[in-house]
Amino acid sequence: MYIALVMRYGTEELDHTADAGLRIRSMDLPGLFLKAATGMFSLIHEGSVIAVENAVPPAEADRSIEQRSQQSVPESHVGLEADLEATIIAIDATGLDQLFHGWLTELLFHHSIRHSIPRHIILEKCDAGQLRAKVEWVRMNESIISEATEIKAVTWHGLLVEKQDSIWTAEVIFDT
Repeated sequence: MYIALVMRYGTEELDHTADAGLRIRSMDLPGLFLKAATGMFSLIHEGSVIAVENAVPPAEADRSIEQRSQQSVPESHVGLEADLEATIIAIDATGLDQLFHGWLTELLFHHSIRHSIPRHIILEKCDAGQLRAKVEWVRMNESIISEATEIKAVTWHGLLVEKQDSIWTAEVIFDT
C-alpha cells in the first residue's frame, strides 16, 4: 500500500508530429496506470496534481466525499470549483493494452462530459484483465477550460504496455 502525491513523476513526453504522447515507467502495474492518468491530466491542465492511492486502507474507504471536500484545495487546483463528484470506473479487458487504453479513454470521457479533472483516484483493483477505481472530480471554471489542452482521443497507434526485467513501461499517443 502506498499513498503518493504525483505530478508527472515517472512520465516523460514523447515527441510526435501533431499529437501528444507519454512514456510511463513504474515498478508495478497499478503504479503504471495511476502515473498514466496523472500524466494525461498534466497534458490537459499543466500543473494538475492528483492524489492517488493504490490499495485503499479501510479507514480511508469510510471517509465520505463531503469530508474530503472540507480539505483545502491545493494551489495547483486554483481556478477549479471545490465541489466533488465521484464515479466508479470498472473495466474488463482481455489484455493489458485493452485495459490501459480503456482506462485512459474512460477518464477522458468523464473529463469531457463533466468539464472536470480528478482530484483523487483510488485504485481498488488492477490486474491483467480488470481495473476498478473510484475517481473524485473537481469542476474546471471557464478560465481553466479555455487554457486547457484538448485531448480528443487515446489512440491505438504505438500503444505499448510491457514489463522488462522489473520495470513496467507504457507508451501512448493522444489525438490533440
